[in-house]
Amino acid sequence: MENTARISPISSVARTASKPKIAALFGLAIVHAWIYAFNTSNEATCPWQYVYLAIAATMLALAALSRKQAAFITSKTACAVASVFGVVAPLLAFVAHASPLGTLPLISGGIFVGWAYSIWGVAYSKFTMPQAIFLLFVSGIIAAILKTAFFFIPEPATQILLALLAPIALLAGTSACAMPQSTQRGALRFTKKDVKSLWKVAAIVLVFSIVNANLLANEQIHPAAMTISSFLIARTAEIFLCACILTWTFLLKKPFNFVQLWRIILVLLATDIVVRIAFPGIAFQPLFSSVCVNFIVLFVWLTLSDIAQHSDIVPSVVFGIGWSLYTIPLFAGVTITQKLGTQTTEAFYLALLLYFMLIASTFCLELRDRDIQLIFSDVNADAAPMPQEFADIDTRCANLAKKKHLTARELEVMQMLCKGRTKAYIAESMFVTENTVKGHTKRLYAKLGVHSKKELQQLIDLE
Repeated sequence: MENTARISPISSVARTASKPKIAALFGLAIVHAWIYAFNTSNEATCPWQYVYLAIAATMLALAALSRKQAAFITSKTACAVASVFGVVAPLLAFVAHASPLGTLPLISGGIFVGWAYSIWGVAYSKFTMPQAIFLLFVSGIIAAILKTAFFFIPEPATQILLALLAPIALLAGTSACAMPQSTQRGALRFTKKDVKSLWKVAAIVLVFSIVNANLLANEQIHPAAMTISSFLIARTAEIFLCACILTWTFLLKKPFNFVQLWRIILVLLATDIVVRIAFPGIAFQPLFSSVCVNFIVLFVWLTLSDIAQHSDIVPSVVFGIGWSLYTIPLFAGVTITQKLGTQTTEAFYLALLLYFMLIASTFCLELRDRDIQLIFSDVNADAAPMPQEFADIDTRCANLAKKKHLTARELEVMQMLCKGRTKAYIAESMFVTENTVKGHTKRLYAKLGVHSKKELQQLIDLE
């Protein structure tokens, strides 16, 4: 029940790793910046969204391979093979303009990114959730800085730099995978049998990805052609939101949950749609969709990290299937929207997207949904304990009740309070009034010397 966000996110790693290895933990930032720079600078004849189809195909293929040869994905041989694709992709872009080779850079780049994501998925499955949150959002800040550097570098130099960075991103990932786990693997919450209960999570990722894909496909200004001010505002927004999440979680020690994160995306996408309807063709239109893409990527990644950390499923399978829920709808949404033509920019169509997104949010982003609560419960102080923890809570409460000479009713109230139950729920369960429960609670707190449910739960944790 303790909010593990209070634990220093990388202190346990720092005690056993050198500075270069600690720096390597932030290598995912290179992959995020790499795909952004590659897409915005690549002028190949094949539409850019085919990169995401190649990413999905690669990660699904590696997921299938990992069932029998899980170690291969993070091996030196695999790293060398994937590096070749990462080096070749930007260099091929030099000779791919308006030629039959236009598809090759995108396919090669997609294979590299998909392989890199699979490697980093294995690494993140070893981190505790506080560590994953810290590393991911600091990496998000680093990625925004790298994107800014790429924006001001001429295209030929960008392609050469991308070729040089590809092996570094993979080496950093394999180094992170090789580091020992600082803590034991998280409690098992998502098994192969009950993973289908996460359908609401999958639905949110699908819907938001499709909506964002439609907005990206209708950009009247290519991201590479954004004004300097619009670009810098977008990157500043990314840094600001990452910093806000880090501050909320580690400095303010506030609860952190799935619904909160995706409501941020909901607000960003809704704002993008409203701006398009009210101010069509405005110069900073790409700003919102650019920021949305970044945070959908970060939030999907963090969700998959949590599932992989608390699942009996191979991490590369979790990331392969989960990431495809983002990349395939993105590919399909952009492709279909482009084929529909310019009528998709009309206000009525945009309003339909907004309605579609709000309906999905209403039914899937429920704070009280048990399966939703399990996501990020390690860093959510308000999350209810897992069912298998109830027996341990009852035992701890019984031991304390015996020491403090509590009545049977006080013990019963204490057990339910420690399981996160409200006074109204307790009253209904005990067939008494809520005032009676309040009386039991007041006497219970007095005997134990605590003043709140949180203090009571911390006391039981020490038993």
